[in-house]
Amino acid sequence: MGYDVELNQQLAEQREQQLEDLQEYLDVFPMSMQEVEEHLQNLSRNPQDRAELNALFRALHTVKSNAAMCNLEGIVTIAHPLEDLVGAIRAGALRFTPLVGEVILLVLDRIRLTAQYMSAGQSLASLHLPEMLQAMRDLYMANRDEVDDMARAAVQKITGGEVVQPHITEVSLPQPEAKADIYNETAAEEQKEDLRFFRQMSLQLEKRSGYWEGRTDRLLQLAMQTNAAAGHPVDPVQLEAAIYIHDIGMAMLPESIWTKEGRLDDVELAQVRQHTVLGAGLLERMAGWSDAAEMVLQHHERLDGTGYPLALNAQQIHPGAKLIAILDAFEAMTHPRADRQFKKSAMRAITELNACADQFTQDWVRVFNPIVRKLLAGNAANG
Repeated sequence: MGYDVELNQQLAEQREQQLEDLQEYLDVFPMSMQEVEEHLQNLSRNPQDRAELNALFRALHTVKSNAAMCNLEGIVTIAHPLEDLVGAIRAGALRFTPLVGEVILLVLDRIRLTAQYMSAGQSLASLHLPEMLQAMRDLYMANRDEVDDMARAAVQKITGGEVVQPHITEVSLPQPEAKADIYNETAAEEQKEDLRFFRQMSLQLEKRSGYWEGRTDRLLQLAMQTNAAAGHPVDPVQLEAAIYIHDIGMAMLPESIWTKEGRLDDVELAQVRQHTVLGAGLLERMAGWSDAAEMVLQHHERLDGTGYPLALNAQQIHPGAKLIAILDAFEAMTHPRADRQFKKSAMRAITELNACADQFTQDWVRVFNPIVRKLLAGNAANG
């Protein structure tokens, strides 16, 4: 218990004096992450590749040494076991498996979240860092023959055991077939006409980016299933409209923003943040869609009041907007984007949603967890 308090206190005390260092570390972290992901992908195809193992070790050492150069000793403490783990694999004491690779990625996700939380002054309790470090030590001490069992145990400790199925080592969302028509066929006739119009707009928006193909139906499927599992707290017809329109304002953005691979500057970010107002404005001018308009306007608000465009707090945000925020984040994490080459597994994505209690409503996340679990189980059965 003393070690737990000591680690969390060590990390928390660094924030006041190291905000600039934290931002510098976060600026370079995506490049390191992409390099690690590339080496892990190659090792999944050829686990015996010594050159890739050596390159992975160097990439993980960079993650740790960058933290050291930025005087982030707490993050060095978290990153060091990754170096030890790959060192043991290089020495032949452990085997590399895809599940070990997933553990490495989960720990790196937590390192990024730790730096972000420290920068924002948020509590680190939801990240369960001491438990994660203990799981890494247990994995490092494993025998070659039990490495997957110990890696599976590590994954379950890191994720909280809420999503992971023991027999699944590779996880991804199935790609649903595109629906020919709207979802809520029981809607009033006038509503159905509007929904078909909204749907066509959303499908046209998908064509703006090669990364968005199938996005409309993926989000719709998850939204309807999650809302139903929760007992329909959000009107399904209004929710369907909000799913179609929530990002329609993105169509007004210049091509340079859509295709930009680096970080957006302040002017570009301000342009992006207008998309919620534009989408909501469209719905507000049509009779019968005020509920959907509210969801669209608020889907980038955050529980702690740091979202946009109105900086609402948790009690002020529409429940449907809270759900769309979760689904939007899950979609972004599990599919490639212009600024990120590698997508996350569904397991890593839901783990991050569970960890981000200050950003995502955990009541919705708890309902969403079994929806993803069902998708993962179906993926495993079909694979």
